[in-house]
Amino acid sequence: MPIDPEIPELCGFDCPHAAFPPAETAGICRTMSAVLCGKLAELVNKNALCEFRRRQADQQTSRAAGRRAGAAPPARSKSPRGARGRRSRP
Repeated sequence: MPIDPEIPELCGFDCPHAAFPPAETAGICRTMSAVLCGKLAELVNKNALCEFRRRQADQQTSRAAGRRAGAAPPARSKSPRGARGRRSRP
């Protein structure tokens, strides 16, 4: 999925999905350093690289890596005690 071209590279109030953080969670000082991201529904650092873009890129690279590796299922434990650490009853 391509990244939305309306989302700027740096996080700030010029982003269409940005909003001021609520006063009860952020306080007056926090509004100068944080932005409420509408896409992520959480506070992100202002003037940092866009967190939404970063997470989207990470997702795409992890999917691509999984396809290259064959996405094998995780190995099961061969312990005689089982998965929970208790011996199975006969």
